[in-house]
Amino acid sequence: MLSIVMSLSVKWPEAVETLLAVVSSLTSVGSHTSTVMCTSTNIELSHAEVYYGMLVLSATLPFAVMALTFVYWHFCAPVSKLLSCGLSLIRKTICPNENPFKNARNSNDSRGSHLSLDAKGKVQRSTRDGWIVTNVLILYIFIPSIVKAGLQMFQSEKICGEEYWALDDTVKYYDPVHQIFIYTVAVPALFLYGFVFIVLALLYIGLHQDRQTNKKLIFRFGLLFSGYAPQNWWYEIILFFRKLGLIFIVTFTSSNAQQLHITTGLLVTLLYLQEHMRPFDNPEASKTVKIKNNRLHRMESFSLLILITMVWCAVFFVLGCDDRARFCSVLGVSVILINVVFVGFVGVIFAQAWSKKNNLSQKFSSLTNRFRSSENVLNALRNTRDPPTRQSTVHVVNDSYLDIYPTLFTTGESKIKCNPLANGKSKTEFSK
Repeated sequence: MLSIVMSLSVKWPEAVETLLAVVSSLTSVGSHTSTVMCTSTNIELSHAEVYYGMLVLSATLPFAVMALTFVYWHFCAPVSKLLSCGLSLIRKTICPNENPFKNARNSNDSRGSHLSLDAKGKVQRSTRDGWIVTNVLILYIFIPSIVKAGLQMFQSEKICGEEYWALDDTVKYYDPVHQIFIYTVAVPALFLYGFVFIVLALLYIGLHQDRQTNKKLIFRFGLLFSGYAPQNWWYEIILFFRKLGLIFIVTFTSSNAQQLHITTGLLVTLLYLQEHMRPFDNPEASKTVKIKNNRLHRMESFSLLILITMVWCAVFFVLGCDDRARFCSVLGVSVILINVVFVGFVGVIFAQAWSKKNNLSQKFSSLTNRFRSSENVLNALRNTRDPPTRQSTVHVVNDSYLDIYPTLFTTGESKIKCNPLANGKSKTEFSK
């Protein structure tokens, strides 16, 4: 969303463009077009040629990543637990044995996407699980930039009565080369990434009636639905249309004023839907889950408020705000500051959740208590006038400090009464 907002026809302050361009470039292949043009000093490339290459790269990059992740999860990760997040993986082929959409309809079918357990009852992940969850995340990040790159191929403007491509006015819109890239790259990419993948994912999740309890499904596709309330599991499609709507505004609205007004209206409408529907709230959830849902709601509302604030500030920059003016400087600093605060806010919440999940507070508390207890015992022994012998040290510790530090020093029998390895057998039975 940040990269899409930065694509509005707004003259942002230089500091804002530098900072936010770095963030948007991490998730957008097309944003590196100017970099390629600047570095290609020995080869004369037009803007259109570079963009065509970036379009082909962005459309094929997910498939290249799928191939690389396939090699990683099916050949590298099973060899070492270090590469598989400390888990021993089950080797499985990339293709399922039966139609997953057919099995998903019956929540009682034991063949569906259910967890595999080992002899000790521990969850076992498969190589297919790792491959699927990795590519779901990659597609989730890159689909908006791919759709944006495809739609920009349809952007045109009239110059002296003729249609030219808006991104390069040296290329006529109906030029045969441009039309070939539209119908062979842009249209298939838009259909595949903007429709097929989205519909298949929602259809697959929707057919699982046990989507809220099926832990394997949650592990694979939980990014798309697990955070929402059970009745609002489909709400991710609203967020996709939010991104798609902004991409349409950026691409096909030529006037700066129209862009900003339509974008503001769309974001305000989405903020209303967020506050009215509250897609994360589940009345039947436990108290702990409700706290998590409230955090998700605040984060989503906060992100929409940041986008609205950025668009509101953009109005002043479009009106000709001077970077040297005090008010405009304050606006530029505010745009940067609110994004930094949001990243810090999300980082703190993530750190707290990760710490609670791994019981770090209890581990640190236990470790601190052990160090303090050991230090107190050593200090007490050092303060004795006569250095005790080895036997007297044991006596002093047992008599003087046992009540204070019961977890460190315990009394016990000096001799064991039976062989602990005999498992209740007599000496004769055990020797046999």
